[in-house]
Amino acid sequence: MELRCADEASTLGREVMKITLKRPKQFADRGRSYLIAIDGRNTTYLRPKESKEIEAPPGARRLTAHLDWATGNAIDLTKLSSDATIAIKNSVPGDVWIPFLPTLYMFAAPQSYLKLEIAPQRIIL
Repeated sequence: MELRCADEASTLGREVMKITLKRPKQFADRGRSYLIAIDGRNTTYLRPKESKEIEAPPGARRLTAHLDWATGNAIDLTKLSSDATIAIKNSVPGDVWIPFLPTLYMFAAPQSYLKLEIAPQRIIL
């Protein structure tokens, strides 16, 4: 008989989850790419106005986005259905350009600079 850890046992029977990441057009960070990580492992980069489909391995728990030292809320992957869509944007309001405003946001609240939001699923009747 083989013993398995709790994390490994919870992944049995789970399939790879497909997630669509979308980044809207925003003036701030327009030349920067966001680093996407799943459970602390760097997965991909997301450029401005880009939409990308990624696969989360079985047992994956957290999806996060990073820009330099700034980050945002984490998405709990265990509560998502497969084929979920997540929008990632910065917290700088609108398309207003005020010099150094994005930098101020990154220094003032680096843990809440990026916002990850689960897009509502379409219901097919």
